[in-house]
Amino acid sequence: MKKDETQKDTRDHEILEDEKSPDVNKGKTKSKEKEQQKNSEEKSKKKKEEAQQPEAEKTEPAEEKETDPLQILMDQLAQTEEQKKDLEDKFIRLVAEFDNYKKRMSRDFERQSEMVREKILLSLLPIMDDLDRLLQHEGENGNVSLEGIKLIRNNFERILNNYGVKTFESVGQPFDPEKHDAMMTRKSEEYDVPTVVEEFEKGYKINDKVLRHARVVVSAAE
Repeated sequence: MKKDETQKDTRDHEILEDEKSPDVNKGKTKSKEKEQQKNSEEKSKKKKEEAQQPEAEKTEPAEEKETDPLQILMDQLAQTEEQKKDLEDKFIRLVAEFDNYKKRMSRDFERQSEMVREKILLSLLPIMDDLDRLLQHEGENGNVSLEGIKLIRNNFERILNNYGVKTFESVGQPFDPEKHDAMMTRKSEEYDVPTVVEEFEKGYKINDKVLRHARVVVSAAE
């Protein structure tokens, strides 16, 4: 009798367990679905965050290539040596070009000086011709024509003027050591300051430069 009751209780317990099991399984299924949904949301959120990140942050930094400091110094030294060699070559070329330039300028100056000298001397030859004719005329007539001398002098002055050589007035002008050489002084009450009162030799200028000082007599207060 007791055995039958015990078996009945066991079956009743199993029936109760079977009746409870669908609810338990159903709870486990819901929990699993929630966990999967949560994981899915987290994955989706993570993808959105990754999509919003800049490309520079997504890419992993490239590994820096290891450099040898000694090799860098050797490369820099080689480059410096090449630059030094180029500068030395340029300097040598410049020195050679400057030396050639000086020689060329010296030759040009000598050639121009010779041409100017020849031109001046050639222009003076007609004066010699006039003097020869004057002397020849003196031998024929026994006297020298004053008009001939004046003509030669005017002709010579014209040639000097063509080269920019002209006389400047001195008599009556204040004494100027830049233009006058005082050969002597002469007492005079006419001038308050030293003034040229007589001229021994005329002074000449070439353009605005004094070519030869005038040799003069200067007044002095009594």
